[in-house]
Amino acid sequence: MTLQLSKAPIVELIAEMHWLPITSDGSNIAADMFVMTGPAEEDFYEGFRRSLKEFGFDKVERLQPPGFPIGIHTAIYKHTRLIDSPSGVVVQIGPGLLSIHALPPYKDWTSFRPTIEQALMALITARPRKARSQVFTRVLLRYINVFDANLMGGLTMLQFIRDVLKIGVSLPEVLKSETQDSESVTLTVSVQMRTKDQRDLTLSVGPKPNSGDENSVVLDTFVATCSHTAWNADSVVESLDSSHESINRLFFGLTSPILSLMQ
Repeated sequence: MTLQLSKAPIVELIAEMHWLPITSDGSNIAADMFVMTGPAEEDFYEGFRRSLKEFGFDKVERLQPPGFPIGIHTAIYKHTRLIDSPSGVVVQIGPGLLSIHALPPYKDWTSFRPTIEQALMALITARPRKARSQVFTRVLLRYINVFDANLMGGLTMLQFIRDVLKIGVSLPEVLKSETQDSESVTLTVSVQMRTKDQRDLTLSVGPKPNSGDENSVVLDTFVATCSHTAWNADSVVESLDSSHESINRLFFGLTSPILSLMQ
């Protein structure tokens, strides 16, 4: 069961799919190569735009200048809705990349899931026929949460990570001897592990990047497949559902001491 929080700390949810693009002769492009967008690629992006527009994504922004080499898995186009929706959603497409972003006000996974399916159907419809039998090399789900001063309850960053999230952090005595206040230390903790269902899970906790705000903590969690996923919407969504369940268990397990603050 997934609880709904009135004061959810989530700032972004990202569902992302990777694959290896193909050349004009049907050969795969290596993951570390750069590509140029020619007529065939632009036809694909235009076909994707037309398909996605049927689901209300009628605004398109180009993120990379034309005529320049683009790295694999780099977004070239961003698609949004002109008309406000209950939850802000952004769809990005590029060579070997489809990513769907949910922004505040984020409601829940059940509400976001249909948009993932719509973007996948647009991708499958637009992609060249000779490439449709290919696999997704990676399917990942990422949650970014920010706990502000209200949710931290007056604790320092170190205290919040150690006493609320229960992530063991212990400074060596030589560091403590050099600091004026060991409880106000700013740090980043990263955990990488393989889950029981053979997925890569990475969890990072630390300060909000480029904010200088010591009264907030970022919890960044993503789960990614370790093997290929079949080139169809059902397989991808099933994989994302499993990743969501894993992250959901992890989030509520870590944040149980402040569940009442999140209402």
